[in-house]
Amino acid sequence: MPASADPPGLADPDPGADPGASVSAGSLAARQLALVSALVAGAAPPAGMAEDRVHIQAQALLRKRARSVARHQPDVAASLGDGFWPAFERYAAQSVLPTSTAADAKAFASYIRKTRRRPLFRR
Repeated sequence: MPASADPPGLADPDPGADPGASVSAGSLAARQLALVSALVAGAAPPAGMAEDRVHIQAQALLRKRARSVARHQPDVAASLGDGFWPAFERYAAQSVLPTSTAADAKAFASYIRKTRRRPLFRR
């Protein structure tokens, strides 16, 4: 993606531009952190960013995370059927970001076992 396609304020400043006109490194880092927080933790997007577009991207990332969990724990996903996505949304809203997809899948399976009233698997 060319630098000109980056959202305003998030692209690297032009080295030939007036230093007073560019975004400071601290300000850029703060805006990037705010964007990441909005995408993965439900925080408000940084000023100047379209809230609806950030929400759409956050949902896409959450669905990608859910698909990864379903690939790691296919038995859990199959047992939930159509209830997988709503259960995963509840889990994601209550959990911190995992360190890996395998850890996320394991934590989700544990969450389901704790929150379901009937046994998850039959023996």
